[in-house]
Amino acid sequence: MRVKFNKFERVAGLFLLTAFISAITVTSFVAVKKGWFTSKVKFYAILDSADGLFEGTQVQMAGLRVGQVTNVDLNEANKIRVELEVFEKFHERIRTDSQIMIVRPFVIGEKVVDILVGTQSLAKVEAGTELDVKSNTDIMDVLSGRRLGPFLENTEALFENFKILADAFADSSRTRSLVRVFDRIEPLIQSMDKASKNFTSLSNTMQKDQRFEIMIGGFTDLSMQMAEVLPEIQREVPDMGKQIGSLVNNMAVLAEEFKKLTPAVAAIAPDLPRVSLRAIEALDEAVVTMKAMQKSFFLRGGVEDVREEEATSRMPAGDK
Repeated sequence: MRVKFNKFERVAGLFLLTAFISAITVTSFVAVKKGWFTSKVKFYAILDSADGLFEGTQVQMAGLRVGQVTNVDLNEANKIRVELEVFEKFHERIRTDSQIMIVRPFVIGEKVVDILVGTQSLAKVEAGTELDVKSNTDIMDVLSGRRLGPFLENTEALFENFKILADAFADSSRTRSLVRVFDRIEPLIQSMDKASKNFTSLSNTMQKDQRFEIMIGGFTDLSMQMAEVLPEIQREVPDMGKQIGSLVNNMAVLAEEFKKLTPAVAAIAPDLPRVSLRAIEALDEAVVTMKAMQKSFFLRGGVEDVREEEATSRMPAGDK
């Protein structure tokens, strides 16, 4: 029995067939565009963080889409292992100096894995090999809570330190002390400049007419002569060191004796002026007595003879 469709059923069937064919066409086109039927090469990389990465994240090279991320996982070392696949036709561009970066093409948007094109003269990276990672930071990472939080904490601590400094200089005496310090810096610099000029002048004077070389030569000659004289002194006076040591010991003993004598001198010190006067008076009396004895009859002639002998002995040899 032959099935008959009315006009409405025929239109509906034609629409469904068209939709099915369109879906197959679009799916095929998308599959071709996404490279579902293209052979791929797999690589992996080790990262510290997986921020913005997930399965399906695009892999780019020089701005072209060359693959995608297939797996993001945490390994045994608590590092992020990112597995990615690249279209076979771009495998030739990945060399031993190629690196990957996690970048954001625009300020706002999803991150992508960017592979840097390698040098053609270097060897090609084999499939399944780990790719080196080049670290970078974008503005969104800086503004993220993980990095912005510690930065704000450090900034707050910095402002606290500035507040302490401002409170310290709010005291007028400290401010005046700081001003005095700055006022003293200029004379100090001038003195240092003057000292440097004097040192330069001194060095120029020393270098003039080879005076410095002459002085060094004189010191050298003196040291050589001393080197020659010292053995002679040691040979002629071998016990000089012992004698000097004995002299030092004797001086030490003498000092000790003076220490013992000092209290006695201090004890009689008040009577020294009176004793001196008495001694002078005694000398005066002795002179008077001697003069009186000279006037006596028995000593007068003897005294005259003695005077004549003394005068004769003091005369020059030619006058005698």
